[in-house]
Amino acid sequence: MVLLFDIVTSNLFFCFLFSCEVNVQI
Repeated sequence: MVLLFDIVTSNLFFCFLFSCEVNVQI
């Protein structure tokens, strides 16, 4: 359960960083 939560939060964090990088490039 904790592992699943950690994976989900990590995935959301990665998506957030990726989105920020894309916004910076544009």
